[in-house]
Amino acid sequence: MTTVPFLACLAGLSCLLHQAVSMRESLVVSVTGGLVQGTRYKGSVRFLGLPYATAQRFQFPSPVVPAWTGLLNASQPGPQCLQKCPPVIRDLYCLPENRMSEVCLSLNVYRPAYNLPAGNTFPVMVFIHDGDFESGSGAAPLYDGEFLAKQGGGRLVFLPIFNRYDDVIGNFGIRDQEMALRWVQKNIAAFDGDPSKVTLFGAGAGCQSVALHLTSVTAQNLFRSAILQSCPFTLPFRNKNEARRVVKRFASALGCQDNDLDCYRQKSATEILRAQDDAADTASTEPPSLFQFQAWGPIIDQRGVHDSHLLQELLQAKLPPRCPGRLNPS
Repeated sequence: MTTVPFLACLAGLSCLLHQAVSMRESLVVSVTGGLVQGTRYKGSVRFLGLPYATAQRFQFPSPVVPAWTGLLNASQPGPQCLQKCPPVIRDLYCLPENRMSEVCLSLNVYRPAYNLPAGNTFPVMVFIHDGDFESGSGAAPLYDGEFLAKQGGGRLVFLPIFNRYDDVIGNFGIRDQEMALRWVQKNIAAFDGDPSKVTLFGAGAGCQSVALHLTSVTAQNLFRSAILQSCPFTLPFRNKNEARRVVKRFASALGCQDNDLDCYRQKSATEILRAQDDAADTASTEPPSLFQFQAWGPIIDQRGVHDSHLLQELLQAKLPPRCPGRLNPS
């Protein structure tokens, strides 16, 4: 049986430099922002903590990454986004609490520790982790990318914001993921990954994210195939009225007016997390009761999310041709 090597990043990447290049040189790659220095570990070369976007609190991400001078040491993953990781899963799914920051939009790239013949490329796999859109990190021990390839960070809480026209905006975490996919398209060739052979996959909330990217007209062309693992198709997404209730509870717990972003941004990270918990606790008692299992999921915004039921969203979407497979709801 032949094993096909993959390169991994926000999900997976295959990267390699030509055989004529020395191994020392092959650990240095040029990406958006500057040069990065990878490290060899067992059977892979790792490029960890690569910034792919920037964002202010409760703001859509920007692809603009501040450039750095010299070599960026990519031997350690970037910090995970602010969260309260449940103790029962902390050691496997999350990084230590001292490894958290609001500056968390980074990803990890893994490739086999050998060089490909000139002209050959690796297929790419991009992984989105689970965590009910509230916790977890793509750099956690459970997602060690040496075995394939893995993903980095994206903001976790899906607090809806209403603009002056009463339109729901937000789903910042989904937009972060899309930005990471765009980074892959732009940069993966530098690792000898093939941007035309990107597979997006994830489990749980990661699977929900993959499904939403499948239906998104802005993300569909950023990957060729997808793998849906353990998708919770029965969990509903919130509509505008349900989202408004979440906003009111969150703002009240934070001591702010609804949609007062200036007030939100003046609060400490601890206050934000506490308000998030308070709002989630009351969400568990509201109909439909399934919200108790995912208090901070995506919101129907008519941009990337159009239906409260994910399976219906998939069935109604005009999906481009993909690799053969089947939809297997859990």
